[in-house]
Amino acid sequence: MTFPAMRSLSTNGGTGSRDFFFILHYLPNLDDLDCDWIGSYERAFWEDANKTLEGRPSKLRRLTFHQRATTDEQIANFILPWIPHLREITIKKRLSKELAEEAENKDTAGFTLASQKLEILQDQQCRVFDQFARLKRLSVLELGMFVNYGGPISQTLELTLGTGLDRLSALTNLDVFGFEGVDYRLGRAEL
Repeated sequence: MTFPAMRSLSTNGGTGSRDFFFILHYLPNLDDLDCDWIGSYERAFWEDANKTLEGRPSKLRRLTFHQRATTDEQIANFILPWIPHLREITIKKRLSKELAEEAENKDTAGFTLASQKLEILQDQQCRVFDQFARLKRLSVLELGMFVNYGGPISQTLELTLGTGLDRLSALTNLDVFGFEGVDYRLGRAEL
């Protein structure tokens, strides 16, 4: 049974990976999904999304995350490929700040990131920007960045050419690029 009339859904709490794909399947005309978080670490189920969605990508156009649970790798590899019509992505500032504070606490406790770990994080960020760049219809991208000038922070997107920001130049319909909780309108030349 599907609910074709439902266009918008806001969840009060998290949405597990299994539930996320069931939402996309049973609400085929959903335009807007606002949830605290998406995901779990059931990698096998993420990889089985094709079966759940019966090979049909979702028509979802707006997606908002509020809290931590979805990693860069999950966004790039398992969420974005199934929502090619996405036009707006918002990763709320609360999520970015929470991730940054956790990384900072680990650094002060002596658990600094090794250079190999930093390379892996940078590669993950490049993959996320690559996936965003494939969403040619995307007009709004809000990352909710939390800035810490001490260096790269695990699970946050660093807005530099080294992390693949230049890949967004493929988004010719991008009108709004937001970060730090504020909408910034950039010309296409800056991207």
